[in-house]
Parts: sequence; C-alpha cells; structure tokens
Amino acid sequence: MARLHRLGLRGKGTIVAFEGETVQIKLPVDARFAKTLRLAVSSLATLGDFTLEEIEDLKIAVEEAFLMSVDRADAPEELQFDFTLFDDRLQMRVGTLPAGSAQAEGESERQREYGLMILRAVVSEATFVETPGGSELVMQKRKEREA
Repeated sequence: MARLHRLGLRGKGTIVAFEGETVQIKLPVDARFAKTLRLAVSSLATLGDFTLEEIEDLKIAVEEAFLMSVDRADAPEELQFDFTLFDDRLQMRVGTLPAGSAQAEGESERQREYGLMILRAVVSEATFVETPGGSELVMQKRKEREA
C-alpha cells in the first residue's frame, strides 16, 4: 500500500501525493519565480523525510535548473517541473527545452556542462535526456542514511 503524503498550500487547498506519483508544477520562465520553486521542493522533501542538508541541496538544484532555463535565448514561456517522491529518493524532471537555436544564440556546451557540474555537486544524478522536441533535465537526490 502506498504511503499518503499531504502538502498544504495556503488558500489553494491541499496537494495529495502517493509515493511514486508525480507532482507537477508549472511556472513562468522568469527568475522571480525561482524562490517559489525552492519552497515547493522544500515542502516535498520535508514530506519525504529528507535531512535539512539534503533539503538545502535540493533547493540549490531546482533553482540552478530553473535559472539554466531562464538564461536560454530560446526558453519556453513556462516550464514544467515533475517531482516524484520515493522512499529512498526524490526524482525531478525539468520540462523539454527546445533543440537547436540555443547554440546559435550563444549558449555553449561549456555553459551547459558548468550547470551540470553544479547540479552533480548537490544531487545524486543529473543528466540531459534527448527528446523529440529538445532535451529534458532529469535529476535524482537519494537519501544518504547511515546503516
């Protein structure tokens, strides 16, 4: 039986998520919304019983991923983040970013690798997955528990 997680949102009702189900958050691609995303991942990680240090790492990761998208010349108007909470980890997927024109507009492979280097310092896994419409960023943060 799946564990039930509840996330209360002031004035907006309650998000109810079962372990292994996905919570989706769509935000305008505007740097002012980075803090909103940090608060959301913090709430989800708290439900998942992550440590304070792990929660801070997750907040850094989602903000960096969001800002990597904001800085793109070909960024979509809104970006979707999918969060899937498991007993041992939180998986995060950042919606598809268009292929092609970012390189022409000055985004270099070096900038992308630098962003991944930051992400990999704070999450267990971070990689770009190629999709038909571009690329999707997939990250996982595993709980680090002593045996």
